[in-house]
Amino acid sequence: MESKVSSLAIALVACILLGAMVPCLSEDVDAEYHLTVTDGMGHIYDLDRIPSKIVTIGSGLTATAIELDLLDRMIVCDRYSVLDNHELFNDLRNKVNNDEIRANGSAYSTGLESIKIDIWTMTEEFDLAEGKDVYDVAIFITGLPTSLNFLYEDLTNSRYNYKYVFCWDDIDSYDSLVDLVRTMSLVMKGEVDEHVTQMTEIPTFIDTILSATPDLKVRDAFYVTYSGGELKVGNEGSLANSMISAAGGHSITTDTSKAKTYAINIPRLLEDHGSDVVIFVDNVLASNESNMDVLRKALGGRDVTLVRLDPLWNNYCVESMNGVWAMACAMYPDHFEGEVPFMDNDYEEDTGIYIIAGLVGAAMIAVLAFLYFKT
Repeated sequence: MESKVSSLAIALVACILLGAMVPCLSEDVDAEYHLTVTDGMGHIYDLDRIPSKIVTIGSGLTATAIELDLLDRMIVCDRYSVLDNHELFNDLRNKVNNDEIRANGSAYSTGLESIKIDIWTMTEEFDLAEGKDVYDVAIFITGLPTSLNFLYEDLTNSRYNYKYVFCWDDIDSYDSLVDLVRTMSLVMKGEVDEHVTQMTEIPTFIDTILSATPDLKVRDAFYVTYSGGELKVGNEGSLANSMISAAGGHSITTDTSKAKTYAINIPRLLEDHGSDVVIFVDNVLASNESNMDVLRKALGGRDVTLVRLDPLWNNYCVESMNGVWAMACAMYPDHFEGEVPFMDNDYEEDTGIYIIAGLVGAAMIAVLAFLYFKT
């Protein structure tokens, strides 16, 4: 065990040192701070200063800003970030309660106007506008294309001319997520934060260890969620599906002819590929016992491994690297160590009903006996 841990430590240090020497690929920063970045919607920005304030619309972006130590520079976020009960958002909630950050809107139709009002209000409160232009606020938004386009047009062409509005309508791979975090780091800090290096090097580290293992069997795995009243699995274009690959696994549900999540006959899938598979369960599914029973019934008592994904792992944030690591630990426990949120996959149909029926029956007998002997 000691030799394994020592080897892992040496390899990880080497990977981190290597990552520190890797230059930025798509961004250009010189000594006088000139930065060129492209957001997820293809907007290209040239910056010659570091904005003093940040706005994050989307809980993943808010989480990323917090982990990049930008919370004290945040002036607006969306209300869903505040409603998220993850401990990462505790300090954020305190700041919102103290009116240091406004959080009344969202990137959905009913919350779009509130977002604009919040941003405009805080811009005036901090006197951030230079005439009709705002260079000192960087706005990061994720959402549906229609909402993003609406906010982008209004924020760049209406009451103020916000110069830096960065938008992402979709993150379809772990590498794309790393690019997003790198962009926020460069824009707000003028440098590549150590979290970006860690996110980049964890898959490299995993691959280095697995590649050095003779006769390694690549583990089969897939991601499952629940939407539209049915179980759906991950495919190309799904962040969780990409994370499986980053963790060294083989997603058996990858099918380029289908959508990024799609319904499938899970029993037949397991018949075709066998039960030696790791299933990564989306938190939306894992947190609903009724829907989990649908999954457990589909598994039919097969001895498969179920792993619950933390809601921030499958989101647009730094925490996804912890999800990749947990996936690697679940698929290759002989090579990697760490906490993995395994789930119970036992399913006994109608057991609960029988137990309840038995208790009710016993209670009725007791009541009847009491009335009989009383008379």
